[in-house]
Amino acid sequence: MKSKATGFSPSEMLYGTQIKTPRSWIFQEESIDLEEAIIQRIRGIKLELPELRKIGIDRMVKNKNSETARYNEKVTIENFKLGNLVYKLSEQTQRKLEAPWEGPYKIKEVLNKGTYLISDSLGNQDLVHGDRLKLFNRGEFSVPIETIPLRTNLKKLKINTETGANRGRLELKGGGSVI
Repeated sequence: MKSKATGFSPSEMLYGTQIKTPRSWIFQEESIDLEEAIIQRIRGIKLELPELRKIGIDRMVKNKNSETARYNEKVTIENFKLGNLVYKLSEQTQRKLEAPWEGPYKIKEVLNKGTYLISDSLGNQDLVHGDRLKLFNRGEFSVPIETIPLRTNLKKLKINTETGANRGRLELKGGGSVI
């Protein structure tokens, strides 16, 4: 089965030829010159396979660029500031009448590449990309909201502020770190 991105099947990209399955085998009575077949296969591996892979990679890059352009047409970049109140898109699948947004939460820190550290009123923190946040607008007639405790994917994270080089790197309790 051919890939949409490359136009080739995985076996073509890896071996340079379509793999023959029992269903596609064709019985041949004629004798095959084994030495000539080996020479052709080596020539195919040395000359044709790199060209086939280059074509596949070029197609993948072209496909990725078109996907990026299509995504960027619809995305709106929102730059949140320190202290802003935001809603977070719920990570769990929503039931029919369940609200898709949780919050409001407060922006604790603005990190790089559109990532934000948010916290709730209880001090729970989570690292969230900006495309999963939207600005909380408190209106004149808005109903007071009881904040849902923040459910973080990261276990007991803490910002390493001792060194400026690790700014934005989160350390997990028990070792390890997350960028």
